[in-house]
Amino acid sequence: MASLRLTPFISFSVFRIEDRKAFPCSVLVIVKGSDMKSERKSTLGRTLLFGLLCLGIGSCEFDHDIEITHYVPEEVYHGETVVLSVPDPKELFSVDMQGQLLWVYQDFVCNDFWDFEVLGEGDILFACNRGSKAGILRPPDTMLWEGTLPGVHHSVVMLPWGNIMYLSRRWIYEDLWEEPVLTDSILEVIQETGEVVWSWNLEDYFSPPDHYCPVCIEDMSRAGARDWSHSNSIHFYEGDASILLNVRNLNTFLMIS
Repeated sequence: MASLRLTPFISFSVFRIEDRKAFPCSVLVIVKGSDMKSERKSTLGRTLLFGLLCLGIGSCEFDHDIEITHYVPEEVYHGETVVLSVPDPKELFSVDMQGQLLWVYQDFVCNDFWDFEVLGEGDILFACNRGSKAGILRPPDTMLWEGTLPGVHHSVVMLPWGNIMYLSRRWIYEDLWEEPVLTDSILEVIQETGEVVWSWNLEDYFSPPDHYCPVCIEDMSRAGARDWSHSNSIHFYEGDASILLNVRNLNTFLMIS
């Protein structure tokens, strides 16, 4: 059970569906603003409970049913935990060590967050599925930077010198299958301009005909292309400037220097 205390200029609408079979479609909610820029759209998928929060001038306080099962204060860092929620609505939120909700951020353009990273001063770098959108958020709702990372999926990293590194999905063609092949690249871009200053392509070191997952080969078609590699994460090591890459569909970890 969760409760919400409202102040002026805030609305919170809840839609409850008792039977999934009776509700086979999704719902598009459009919140009209004073102009086109302030209009917000959110697609609500099939679920039993929808919640739509519209923020104006004011503040709100949540009481979520978050339960703390084990807590030894003297043995842990007294900070907050940022969580990326998976069920609709897709959102970033933060809780303290007692499980109290500190803030919530929803992005109706983003629709689905790929990844986020907590930066210095508590700012948050995030990337989205829809529109390859990326941003730097100062919680709870101040956007410091917004941009586009073409093909971004699953992983985004802020480098020590201010550039952004991320996983990018690309289409290539191989004679082995009649469909195009989805492969992965790692790109480093200048945050302010989006200019690519370094790139690394997986197919330059592994080839689809010679390296693929024999178990999942029959279930690798995604959006009209063979989902050959489907890398899931990158990690940058500042000490030697190396990159750890997880290539999920090849069951492989790579260290790139």
